[in-house]
Amino acid sequence: MTPEQDLALTVARRLVSAGVPVFAAPPDPSTSTGFRLPIAWETQRPQAEQVDRWQPGWALCAVMGHRLDLLDVDPRNGGDATRNGLVGAGLWPTVYAAATTPSGGTHDFVAPLRVGSRDAVRDGLDIKGGTPDGTGRGFAFIAPTVKASKVTGELVAYRWTLEPGEMPDAGDDTGEALAEMVRAAKGKRPDRPGAPGERPAWASGPIPDGKRYPFLRSHAGFMRDRGYHLDDARAVLRDRWADCATATRPLPDAVEGRRGAPRGHLDPVRGR
Repeated sequence: MTPEQDLALTVARRLVSAGVPVFAAPPDPSTSTGFRLPIAWETQRPQAEQVDRWQPGWALCAVMGHRLDLLDVDPRNGGDATRNGLVGAGLWPTVYAAATTPSGGTHDFVAPLRVGSRDAVRDGLDIKGGTPDGTGRGFAFIAPTVKASKVTGELVAYRWTLEPGEMPDAGDDTGEALAEMVRAAKGKRPDRPGAPGERPAWASGPIPDGKRYPFLRSHAGFMRDRGYHLDDARAVLRDRWADCATATRPLPDAVEGRRGAPRGHLDPVRGR
């Protein structure tokens, strides 16, 4: 183990001591994340033993919505401009820890917003958090996790630029304006996918053999988080099923709609 990895594990144990659940995940290229997440990772408790399980090549992840939430800034999608605009307007919360990502983005850890997770709150800005009742959890990859950069393809580690120290107290309301943006974004129903035969840009292209499950599960979670109407979500998943390299079986019940699922809403898919 390198000195950098040893230091990163020390920081992770510090997070656990502060009440942030952390879990280790072995590599698994068949999943959308590239790692095999523990079953019910959302319910993890702070346990130092989880940090001790980490091995080189594994991921280390922190569950958000407990002591911290994550503001994930992706400059490839306009995240830097979004962050600069919010900072300039005085709407960026107090940052208690920060890191760089393999693809050149940044992770800012802030006081819990208590509104759950939401992608694309603004251009290039995703939020991973949780609600007071424990739902809507997201997680953050943390050092010493190594992933392939989406820019260069090289393997790069997450690195702390501001190590976590003092945790936010209950009176930190510097993220309230951003929390309101999340509430507003969750209240919007996105447009329908389009005219017959037209698909969203993120739901195009062939799906290789062995990737059907992670691709369709990822799409389902994406549409659930954005409040897609059930009919629209089914249409996208039916089209994507046809994109599988070997699509010889009928759609599973989970796509056609489970018995008892609320009419007009996408049946939730767990495990983001």
